[in-house]
Amino acid sequence: MGGFLWDLVTLGGPDRIFDNVVFLFYLTLSAVFILLLARRKEQGKDYTPLWQLVVVQFSFGALASGLLILYGISGTLIKNWPFLAILAALFIGNEFLRGRYAQVRLNIALWYVFLFAYSALIVPVLLKSIEVSAFIISSLASVVVVIPFLLGIRSIAPSLFKENGRRIAGSVILVFFGFYAMYFTHIIPPVPLALKDIGIYHSVIREGNEYRVTYARPLWYEFWKNSDDVIHRTGNEGAACFSSVFAPSQLSARLFHRWEYYDKNAKEWTTSSRIFFSIVGGRDEGFRGYSTKQVIFPGKWRCSVETERGALIGRETFEVVSADSYPELISELR
Repeated sequence: MGGFLWDLVTLGGPDRIFDNVVFLFYLTLSAVFILLLARRKEQGKDYTPLWQLVVVQFSFGALASGLLILYGISGTLIKNWPFLAILAALFIGNEFLRGRYAQVRLNIALWYVFLFAYSALIVPVLLKSIEVSAFIISSLASVVVVIPFLLGIRSIAPSLFKENGRRIAGSVILVFFGFYAMYFTHIIPPVPLALKDIGIYHSVIREGNEYRVTYARPLWYEFWKNSDDVIHRTGNEGAACFSSVFAPSQLSARLFHRWEYYDKNAKEWTTSSRIFFSIVGGRDEGFRGYSTKQVIFPGKWRCSVETERGALIGRETFEVVSADSYPELISELR
């Protein structure tokens, strides 16, 4: 937990040099000690020095912690909880696996999970793209790295590799296609994008480089509220969705606001409109954008911020009610 809190304070994003140095250091350190463990197994030494296992455990813990934080920043529990749960399980389970880190096959499988996750994080930053091609390139990059690693194990521990080669290859292939399955079902968070702010308002108006948002004045105890969760309509008033999404410098992408209402008869969310806008990365507080939904009716609604291929970045749910008069409105700049 101390390490997790330290990472939470020190790690800022996949576009920072410090973060990448940390990930590359622990990937390299764990790879070196996995090779040492494989060599000891090849030499018939059943006993592995505790400190060597601790190095692998510490490295894996640091990788799981860092990846959980950076993917968690980009993810939402609504859509990405399975992937985040896997990283959390690796992070927590790492505390109880020390006795199993002498198993080279397990080490290789876990190492490749961390390698692929890191590659899928950094390649979009380097390519300045979140297109499908960036994920494909990141997967190929992980293969380019893991193959020499496996060849190194086969070179220094031929007997061990001959005995476990098929299962090692099978675990790597399983991880590879597992990532593909999670990516195309939108389970993996849309890294390196991260939602900074989202809210529903009675209106949003751009004033120079700022945006003036208008919403109902919160009650005295609702100190946390800075947007609307209920839109009161006295006539044909609409609603506005304002969002701010962080992207690394020079990364550009098309994002969408998907407006949906809950169909009580079908008991499902139905898309009413999908409005796109382009973003350019580099602003720490995120690239701001908004959309207005004029044709709106009483009931439950939500506005989702998503990528072009439909990966969810953030979502805000609200209710529309008919009213005889407006509540007191306040406005502020964002």
